[in-house]
Amino acid sequence: MVVLFVKIKGKVQRVWFRRWVVGQVRKMGGISGFVRNNQDGTVELLCKGSIDNLDKLLLACKKGPLLAKVTDVEVAKDIDFSYLPPIIDNKFYKI
Repeated sequence: MVVLFVKIKGKVQRVWFRRWVVGQVRKMGGISGFVRNNQDGTVELLCKGSIDNLDKLLLACKKGPLLAKVTDVEVAKDIDFSYLPPIIDNKFYKI
């Protein structure tokens, strides 16, 4: 299993992006974590799953839902995630 921190930039708030991400994860299955809005207008995910599933999710997030305009997707792994809410196995939710 791989853990990734993802920051999505662009017009990604007030376009149902978080709800859309949760829907994508439910369709794919096998991913745990959360998605939340940031005060700077970005959306971030902390997610754990197989590299194949996470690659599919990242590809989907680069496009986003219909009303979104994604300009950048930053991905980090192998960093300290202890300041973030914990990942609960077999659960993906929006904050």
